[in-house]
Amino acid sequence: MAHDGTQEAVHEGRPVGAAFVERAHRIADGLNGRSMGWTELPVGGCFRINDMGDYVTAESWDEVWEGHRLEEQAWMLCDNGQYSAADVEAMTPEGIRSAYEDSDFQPDYAFYTERYDWDVEADRADAAACAAPAPSAPAR
Repeated sequence: MAHDGTQEAVHEGRPVGAAFVERAHRIADGLNGRSMGWTELPVGGCFRINDMGDYVTAESWDEVWEGHRLEEQAWMLCDNGQYSAADVEAMTPEGIRSAYEDSDFQPDYAFYTERYDWDVEADRADAAACAAPAPSAPAR
């Protein structure tokens, strides 16, 4: 096991390869069954998992990625504007960690957000407004 908790060993100093990145994507697939729309989320930390507005709670995120820190970092790097999947495949474990820790890469802006009490209140107000009957037209 690599020292970062990765369950399947990768060789320090050697590229992680396509199989490793594919494994990261398979692990990330575990997030899909836990996804919710914004209005379904409880108050608290959450992660956006795709460009279609699906989120998971921070707890679900942590459960899926537990023991797979390097895969989590690789998945967040892949195709996120700076690195392609092929770029990540060519990285060493140290390279993945370094790219993830680089101040130019800010995954929290892309993935993490929080849902607050006022978000829930606003969603309820919107739902109530949509459910209210439309005013009837005056009789002629």
